[in-house]
Order: sequence, then structure tokens, then C-alpha cells
Amino acid sequence: MNPYEVLNVTPLSSDAELKEAYQELCERYPRETHPDERQLVEDAYQEIISLRQMTGNKIGALPVNQSYENNDVDESAEDEAVEQMKHENHEQIVVPFKKKRKWPIVLSFIATLLFGMWLNNWMNSDDEYVYESDTDVYSEESAVSDDSSDADTEETSQDEENQEAKAAEEREKREMEERQLEEAVNVVNEWSPLFFYEVQYALSNRSASGMGMTTSKFRNEFQPTLSKMVDTNVIFEGEIEVSPIHKGEIVEFSSDRIIANVRTDYSSLSYYPYLKEQPEGSRMEWQLTFVKQDGDWLVDERKLLSDSSKGRIDPVREEVKDDIVETIDINANEWLFAYQEKDTSYFSRIGFSEYYERQESYYKVLDRNNWYWQGEYLGLEYSYDSIVIDEAANPLSATIEAQANYFGNYYDEDTNEFAELDDSEPSVFRYVLEYDYNDESWYIVNTKLLKEFSKGDIRTYTYY
Repeated sequence: MNPYEVLNVTPLSSDAELKEAYQELCERYPRETHPDERQLVEDAYQEIISLRQMTGNKIGALPVNQSYENNDVDESAEDEAVEQMKHENHEQIVVPFKKKRKWPIVLSFIATLLFGMWLNNWMNSDDEYVYESDTDVYSEESAVSDDSSDADTEETSQDEENQEAKAAEEREKREMEERQLEEAVNVVNEWSPLFFYEVQYALSNRSASGMGMTTSKFRNEFQPTLSKMVDTNVIFEGEIEVSPIHKGEIVEFSSDRIIANVRTDYSSLSYYPYLKEQPEGSRMEWQLTFVKQDGDWLVDERKLLSDSSKGRIDPVREEVKDDIVETIDINANEWLFAYQEKDTSYFSRIGFSEYYERQESYYKVLDRNNWYWQGEYLGLEYSYDSIVIDEAANPLSATIEAQANYFGNYYDEDTNEFAELDDSEPSVFRYVLEYDYNDESWYIVNTKLLKEFSKGDIRTYTYY
């Protein structure tokens, strides 16, 4: 290969340009990574240097592999020049001198001729090189383009595969969730009727000890409600029916936990039979939390969501109000005998000590005067509107405003004669009562003196 083509220089390039081209290619082709290319560059460089040293002409030296086809022509021209000189009677020509004059001209001619030929070849070669370079560049670009196209195609194919895999994964996940949801519905529909049957049984017996469909946590939280029913004599005589649920009633579900909204129908509600008649049933919605323990589903929590009986007022039995009024009347009669005999043991419906202390203070005043009171009980007036019963209280409590009317006078204990007229006015009191579940009686636990009745509908009570 032409060394000038390798280094991309011309015979007219200076030594500095030649060295610069050589160094540039050495940097481009390090020996460690491009040994063959590097060796080719170094060989071409040495060949040009050697050629220039041989010709003595650093610029315009011919390539080493250039063929000298005009040698015969040059020698013939030299012989003809010698013969011509002889004919001109220059027979005494010194050969060295002759050669000194002959060879520079011949060499100059040959160099010019060969340079022209080489320049023509070099220009053609350069065009070819450029063309080939352009072709190579185009080919490389095409290859890069093809590789890029292949890479894009491969990437697109990979994206499509990823999307299909993701879609399949999501589809499988949805199918699994759907199966789990159906299983959750089946669990609730199977176990909730059993659970509410146990609730019905526990309410009737007022004990959670027999509930096997619940966790210990549920039983511990439910038992205080049942115990309060015992304390307040509240009973449950109804039945509970459960409606099947659908997927929409499932709030949360997993392999070991299900939360669902369940609708129930109660034929009756818990009630205090002394206070009210048996109430009508109610439709309730509960949120149940099921947990899986030892392979079984158990109810862990119960939360009331709605109750059709909310806001409904079931009236208190009239007999209860009559019992309250009767309790005040009994106490008024007992007051009559206790005051006459100066003895608090007559009181049977008083449930607080302050009342006894107040009555005994009255007796002490009589003793200081050496008097006793003699009279009769005229009857009781009370405000029906003032009767208020606190059903949530434990024990059951009530209030009533009432006034006991008496007629009597004070007498001397020694002579039993009239001592002083009793001109006191009847007093209105507000009584606070509590109900004793054991003996089924009301007891007065507090009294407050009023100026007058604060409620209307004043009635008179007569026991007979």
C-alpha cells in the first residue's frame, strides 16, 4: 500500500506535516489495542523517511514501491548527449565532470515526470479513498441505523411482553381477590346465623359463658352488658333472624380477617318488665369482625350501625307512676304516727339517714316544751307532670313533687290538755326515689322543700 496514503499526506508535505500526521495516527491507534494498525503506520512513516534520505530531497520524494520505468530512456539520453559532445570535438571530457552535469538534469526530468504520474494517481486514489470513506461512513451509519432499528424493535417487543405480563399478573390478582371475596361472603353467611343464635341465648340467660362462636375478647366485653341486665332485672324474650349478605356488605377481607355489615331482625328487645310492656321488635344492622383462630372463624368485635327503634319511646306503665305516688302517700301516713309517737321506727319507705335526723330534731322541740302533737292525715296532692323516671339509672330512679295535708294541735303531756294551735301551712316537697329490685319497692332517698309546685296537673291521691 502507498505509504503516503497510509499517513494521509503527499510527497509535497513538509517533514513537520509528515511528523504531525504520524503522531496523530499513533494516538488514534495505540499499540496495546490496535497493534496491526499501529505497525502499518510506523512502517509507512519509516518508508517515507528512508526514501527522502535516499533521494536527498525531503519534499517530493517518491514512494519506495514506485517502479522506475524510465531508466532505459534516461540512459539512452545520456549516451546520445555524450556522442553529441564527441562530434563537437569535445573528446577530452572528464567523465566525472560529464556525469556531474548529466545526472542532475536527467534526475530532474525523471522526478518531474514521475511526480506528475504519482500526483495523478494520488489524486485518483484520494478520490477513491474519499469515496470509499464516504461509502464506509454511509455503510457504518446504515449499520448503526440497522442496529438501532433492531434495538428499537427488540425494545418494543420487550415492552409489549412486559405489558402483557403485567396485565396477566393484574388479571390473576383480580381473579384471586374475587375468589377471596366470594369465600368471605360464604364465611359470613355460614357463621353469622350461628353467632346471633348464641347472642340470643346469652341475652336470655344473661351470660356469655356458653358462647363458642366468639373470641375471649368479645365475651369479656359483652359480659358487663349481660351483668347489668341481671342488676336491673332486664330480660330478653325475643328471637333474632339474620339476613344473607352479598359482596357489597363486605367491608374488608383477607385470609384471616373479615369485616362485614350484617342485617338482623329482633322480634322483641330487652326490657324491664316492671317498667314497661314487652316492646316491639327492631331491625338492626351490625358490623361484625371475624378472625380466624386455630382454623375456625370467630367473632371478635360487634358494632351497632343502625337501629330502627332509635328515638322510639316505649311508654312507662301507668302502674309504675301509681307505685311512686303510693310510696309518697305511705310515707305521709307513717309521718303522722311517727310525729305523734315521737318515734322514727314507723318509717318504712325512707332510704337516707338525714331524714331521720331531721324528724328527731322535731321531736326534741316537743320534748323541751313537754308537748305532743295530735291530729290526722287529710290526704296527698301531687303533680302528675312532675313524675320523671330515669330508666338508664341503676338502680331505677324517679322524682315527684307532692304535698301532704294534716290537721292537728299540740297538747301538754302532763295534763293532756290543749297547749297550742298548729297553724303551720302545708309544704311542697320534691322527692327523689329509687327502686329496690329485691323487694320490688320504691324508697325515698332525698327531699327538697319547695315554695310551690313547679309542674302542672295537680292531682289528689286517695288510697281507698
